[in-house]
Amino acid sequence: AERAHILILNPEESMIYARLSQSSARTQINNNYQALSDQDLPISVIDFVKRTQETVVLENPIENGQFCQDPYIIHALPKAILATPILYQRKLIAI
Repeated sequence: AERAHILILNPEESMIYARLSQSSARTQINNNYQALSDQDLPISVIDFVKRTQETVVLENPIENGQFCQDPYIIHALPKAILATPILYQRKLIAI
């Protein structure tokens, strides 16, 4: 994977966002989820995982009918996407 992202939910329903890039080998933290654009992450995939608490694994996501219209997928043309819920005591705490 070239990049990894984590969205950590806190009790106030806001998120802390961290990104790790293979090219820079450093972590960037942004504590304002609303500041992220749909060019940064596949928001439709994140919303699906948040709503259903199901893991999403997409190979060649531009060909996946459910998420192919996501602006990030159209723009970045990722080869694959993995989004998984992280649960603690059956409560979603991160994606």
